[in-house]
Amino acid sequence: MSGRPLVLIGDVDGATQLWDLETGRPIGCSIDGGNGTSEAADCTRLDGRSVVLISYIDGSLRLWDVETGEAVGRPLIGHTARVTAVECIEIDGMPVAVTSSHDKTLRMWDLNTQSPLGRPLAGHTDWVSAMLCTELDGRPVAVTGSHDNTVRIWDLQRPAATPTLIRLANRCSALAVSDGRLVVAFGNDVAFFTRERAS
Repeated sequence: MSGRPLVLIGDVDGATQLWDLETGRPIGCSIDGGNGTSEAADCTRLDGRSVVLISYIDGSLRLWDVETGEAVGRPLIGHTARVTAVECIEIDGMPVAVTSSHDKTLRMWDLNTQSPLGRPLAGHTDWVSAMLCTELDGRPVAVTGSHDNTVRIWDLQRPAATPTLIRLANRCSALAVSDGRLVVAFGNDVAFFTRERAS
């Protein structure tokens, strides 16, 4: 947001505050979610204002105006267990949120209407413990890691397509992208994955 380094800090009572790391000062109002402990969050711009999408321990998600601390629209309801990750992106110019959950699914949401986009993306057989969004060949993708010892790569423009599958020796606990490589933490190990291009 505005190119500044920011951090969003949540408390067990559901309160969340955005902080400017350069000044050490809070930005906007403290957000009192009221739904219990906040689990994951991401910031974006929506209709010209800064908003944050926060997930709560009951599986619900809510958009908040960063400056006023007021709720935007209605809650995003659909997951049936804890939401483990939240990413706000754009797909074909539309503001979209992508979320993963202990209910073993990935979901996409239209942030303009706070409604789900299509059906849940299913395939994992255990908790989705990590998720990130990036681009692959210029297309938006989500990468998910699970306690089912797999990583899956989903084409977000073709969510019904079968995801690319990577099998692991243990449960996935974290994901990152570095220098074009996928970094996966599983068990006590970390692995770097690169693509093999067809000759």
